[in-house]
Amino acid sequence: MVSRSVAQRGFTRLYDNIRQRNIPSVASLFIHVVLRSHKSAWSDYIDFRDYLNNNADVAKEYEDLKIRLVENNKGEINREKYMDGKRDFIQKVLEKAKIK
Repeated sequence: MVSRSVAQRGFTRLYDNIRQRNIPSVASLFIHVVLRSHKSAWSDYIDFRDYLNNNADVAKEYEDLKIRLVENNKGEINREKYMDGKRDFIQKVLEKAKIK
């Protein structure tokens, strides 16, 4: 089982991300696991990544958005709220990526 293997290496699951046990307040790694039956989800990850890599201005907008979301929620670990704050931006980028 993946979670057992991850735990044996000193990590724990918290708010849908993986944190090192010895640094509980710092997310050090995110693992995206996509089932083979969900090929469109994997394609979305790749399309989003490629679009940002090819459009520095959009990548900067995404970076700024992520920083604002963290700054607006200091002291609060709420992964769902953070993801919700990025959702519309990601959707718009994916729509642009699919047109190209």
